[in-house]
Amino acid sequence: MWDAKCLVFLGLWLFAAFAARADGLPVLELNEYASSRDVSQALLRAGDFEGEMTRSELLARLDEFESLKDRRLAVETEIGHSVFLLKVANRSETYGEWIFTSRRHSVNRFTIYDITEETPIILADSRERGDNALNIRRYIGFGEILRLDPGEELLLAVYADIEILRSVPFEFYSVEAYLDEYYWQTSRFAIILPMILILIIINIMFFSFLGRWYFLFLAASELSFLILIMHSAAYVDALGLAMFPIVAIQVAELSKCTFIVFMGLFALNLLDTKSHYPVFHRVLQAMIAIGVLLTLFWLAAGFVSKAARVVVRDV
Repeated sequence: MWDAKCLVFLGLWLFAAFAARADGLPVLELNEYASSRDVSQALLRAGDFEGEMTRSELLARLDEFESLKDRRLAVETEIGHSVFLLKVANRSETYGEWIFTSRRHSVNRFTIYDITEETPIILADSRERGDNALNIRRYIGFGEILRLDPGEELLLAVYADIEILRSVPFEFYSVEAYLDEYYWQTSRFAIILPMILILIIINIMFFSFLGRWYFLFLAASELSFLILIMHSAAYVDALGLAMFPIVAIQVAELSKCTFIVFMGLFALNLLDTKSHYPVFHRVLQAMIAIGVLLTLFWLAAGFVSKAARVVVRDV
């Protein structure tokens, strides 16, 4: 009898202790926009959680989390793998909706949990949600719309296993602010991309008229640059590669490598470095050789370990 009472008392005490720990977390007050820097002021991170997480486990291990207040603008992950805790609140006197966005990027796993109550609620899961592709095209990435009443608080847990990247932007937008940002991103690339395409066409025409190979090499390097720009803005991911992280990373790295190779070939042919600049010629040859080797590595990246990919990309 006393054992049962002790167990009940212990359970109540643990629940109260966990609740007190949760109440002691920093709070991010949601307004029109919260940048990654703003989010990091209230964010806690740990890097060794595995499998599915419960609210009790997270709060019981709260002392293992570290603050990210003094970190870089984008939120850092633990070699691409971390669990984050974040408490958000609507301090206004009206109901509000905010988009919690991770932007677009390639992930092995990205899951957002609402652990305000004892039973966690999965808000977004890169493995399961059917609207991931739509969210990625909308520039939300693996995110969710949070709906908070006046004074309401949510405790969020985010599991992130990012392919190669060491950082990821966590941002909050009001719906109105997000639409402004979305239209700005769309209009910006609607101008930049056609301009680069026009340059590519012009160089191909010059090659056709003059037969000079360096125009073709320049067009190829511009095409590589175009793909890289699209990938950096995650438009390549938006075409469907976000669910295939290795392929998405290969596209990014191969575009860098081919840009180096074709720009080197462009300089070799345009300046005739073999005849006029022998030292520069050898430097360009070495640069092209490195570019070719990296191209071969990234073509086979799916067969090497993630650690090797991280090391090569960091170098």
